[in-house]
Amino acid sequence: MKTIPYWIETAGAFPDRSGKPLTEDTDLVVVGAGLTGLSTALHSARKGARVTLVEKGQIGSGASARNGGMANLGFTIGVQQAIRRYGLERAREIYNSYGEAVDTVERLVNEESIDCQFRRVGRLGVASRPAHFESKKAQQRDLARYFGHETTLVGKSELRSEIGSDAYHGGLLDPFSAALHVGRFVRGMAEACERTGVEIHERNAAIGVRRTAAGRFEVSTERGVIRAGQVMMATDAYTDKNFPWLRRQQVCLGSFIIVTEPLGEEL
Repeated sequence: MKTIPYWIETAGAFPDRSGKPLTEDTDLVVVGAGLTGLSTALHSARKGARVTLVEKGQIGSGASARNGGMANLGFTIGVQQAIRRYGLERAREIYNSYGEAVDTVERLVNEESIDCQFRRVGRLGVASRPAHFESKKAQQRDLARYFGHETTLVGKSELRSEIGSDAYHGGLLDPFSAALHVGRFVRGMAEACERTGVEIHERNAAIGVRRTAAGRFEVSTERGVIRAGQVMMATDAYTDKNFPWLRRQQVCLGSFIIVTEPLGEEL
């Protein structure tokens, strides 16, 4: 058994971005070099900002390279529940933001020529009981009616062509969702950041941030202090005790994925 993330192990070698001298003054310090931090750094640098990115581990060493490699559309709750909770217009805005996010990933892959096997293969949600298939039918109607999002209903007899199994009672196929190799994606995003002028400092944890009398910030790191006009905390579930206010805003839940050895055609 290996505990190293599959995406990191199969992404190829990452360069060592540790031990470099720190720039003492910059426009923006981004703390955390996962997908959020890398995207923030890249888009800010594209707009002309001087950006320094600090990471206590390695690029993508947290959740960004430990996920399922899926860029999906859709709520984790039902369409009707979302409309009741947020109202139709707000629910529509939230739902559309998922599509915009997947589009953004695809655009970055193309603009920066990131070799990460990005493919719009779609997402198939299967029904383990007949009643679940009826729910899929209702979901398809609601997505089309309220959000203008077209999906494909796959009956039980057609499902084998999708998954090679008769164990389920049908499914709903969303053709706009995508899959990608997230290890290669975070590596490509880091390279894009550096091409745009972002300074990346790995193995250099931020240990404190304070606002100065002049309204700027001082970011204390293990290797020195950086002064900046703005700070973006992109540490998410990996926020530590040095930032207690932000840490209190998080509720961390475990999610576990196991990858097998390659399976032969017969199996």
